[in-house]
Amino acid sequence: MTAAYQNRLDNLNKAFRLELKEKVLLAPFSDHFFSTRRTGLSNKDAMVDHKKRYQAIKQTVLDFDLDLAMQSGVYPAQWFSALDAKHYYWPGGELPEDKTFQFNEKENLMADEYDQFLADPTDFTIRVLWPRMTGKLEPMAAFPPIFSLGPDPIFLGPAFSYPENLEVLRALIKLGEAAAESDQAGAEYVADMKELGYPVSYQANFTPPFDIVADFLRGLKGTMLDLYRQPEKLLAAVELYVEPQIEAAISWAEAVGNPRIVFWMHKGAAGFMSDEHYKDYYWPSTRKVMLRLVEAGLTPILHVQGDYTPRLEYLAELPRGKVPIHYDRVDHQKALEIMGDRQCFWGGISSALLVTGNQEQVKDEVIKLIESFGPLGGLIVDGSVGIPDEAKPENIQALVDTVRSYNAG
Repeated sequence: MTAAYQNRLDNLNKAFRLELKEKVLLAPFSDHFFSTRRTGLSNKDAMVDHKKRYQAIKQTVLDFDLDLAMQSGVYPAQWFSALDAKHYYWPGGELPEDKTFQFNEKENLMADEYDQFLADPTDFTIRVLWPRMTGKLEPMAAFPPIFSLGPDPIFLGPAFSYPENLEVLRALIKLGEAAAESDQAGAEYVADMKELGYPVSYQANFTPPFDIVADFLRGLKGTMLDLYRQPEKLLAAVELYVEPQIEAAISWAEAVGNPRIVFWMHKGAAGFMSDEHYKDYYWPSTRKVMLRLVEAGLTPILHVQGDYTPRLEYLAELPRGKVPIHYDRVDHQKALEIMGDRQCFWGGISSALLVTGNQEQVKDEVIKLIESFGPLGGLIVDGSVGIPDEAKPENIQALVDTVRSYNAG
């Protein structure tokens, strides 16, 4: 471990604890295609060639001398193609090669299937959800319940002997091989950046229990209807994911040796649900997960998407200096009043400004942000969702120069 690495890691942890009063950090935590676009790599190729993708991110970190190494926010295209995924669109699949990948949200759990799902979520996931979400796993819809095969595993042989089921196994092997390849490239990037003196922002990443149900099972429309038509069943499904999320997050963090875990909070923003619904259905399970991870010595990072101004009072309930909040959109004055002495403020510079603004406008916004949150000891300057794909390089340079100028006194 180099001295530069330890110094950057110490500064990061001090910022998390609101103890870094002598400087502010500049640390975009995630990158999709900004770095690869700088090198002339298409989005299609960036999703396929992991080494080139990570090399491009590495070059961006070094060129701008960031305070952290960004994590790649790009899923490998091979993951999607191996299963013929229906819940994603990606460049080189159904999208042109320079578009970004997109989540195709729909109802995979029907409104009248809650009882079946809650009775045996594992069986329902394997034989209903996965076949609906992927072309290659469709044969699993006709697969017998695993329990019905009996306790002797040799009878998996006859069950998988049908040609269509053998194709399922081949698809899963292909997926596993693709994951191993991309994981290896990611591990090499982490090791390389560590040697160069840069901690990686995060490695493990999850969505909170409510968002699992709302994103992957019921979709936004179905979830919003359930809040009024069958709230008890919705809440039961949400609670079902609490313990598995906690256990998986702890295991993943231990496996990669990085205690920083990002949670992508999608459906809790203002405009998606009332404050009452947030209080009763979204926040309790999220809070439970966060508290357990903090107890385990980990650092959950909440990336709160959309306008989170009305939710600040809930975020303030979390243990002080333990859960950094990465903001997409929030009223800075209210965040200062409610959260200023509670948690690290990460983000703050809008994607729209970095894409369409000019250097002087970026400089002005960074100065305002620093003047508000800098003295509190826990400010990390970043775009609202890391560096946007179409950000002007000169605007990112203005971001860097303004922070460095402030730190230099």
